[in-house]
Amino acid sequence: MTLGLVGFHLVMSTKNHPEFVWATFEHNTNAPDCTNPQTAPGGGWSFTSEPCAECLKTKTPAECTDCKFNTGITPPPGLTSDPTEVCRVYPDGTDPDPMTGGNNNDTNRANINALNDQLVGPGGFLTQLPADSPMAVWKNYSLMGGLWTNGGVGSEGDDVQRGSLELANMTMETFFQQPQQNCFTCHNYDPAAPLKVSHIASGLLPAGN
Repeated sequence: MTLGLVGFHLVMSTKNHPEFVWATFEHNTNAPDCTNPQTAPGGGWSFTSEPCAECLKTKTPAECTDCKFNTGITPPPGLTSDPTEVCRVYPDGTDPDPMTGGNNNDTNRANINALNDQLVGPGGFLTQLPADSPMAVWKNYSLMGGLWTNGGVGSEGDDVQRGSLELANMTMETFFQQPQQNCFTCHNYDPAAPLKVSHIASGLLPAGN
């Protein structure tokens, strides 16, 4: 069986950000943006059919009624359903407004696009690597966004989250692309109980072990 990596999260805790800095990456051929979609790659999109990709060029996802974009289908037991048509609701994991609370969305978008250009753009560091370089495969992936809190504070409350406030990976969180939904929706950080988060194994061994 041949498998391919279509998306992954990269998460790291630092001295000044114990809440973790959350980032997510996707393969460049996964799916187009829901609005102003990109030109399809030569082999087509992996998670969007050609007819549905064409529909996005002139219509909104809701108007492409036959496609039912980003809508999950629960098949009967033992059966499969038609593939889900996918598009990216929030490019760079960010809503289109210039600001959201204290978060500068325009700056966040510019930073993500600049980083991707430096790494995987036409003249990017990874793009220019020879094909036999073990790092050359990463030219096929792009940063979708990053998320953290202002000064490493708890993730709940007004005006504390920074970066891509609608961060989601289409391959793992296809149906999670909603306003103000992001990594902290499930991985909330509370400084008073820093180990009570889903990405920390905090179980204790019995005494004497």
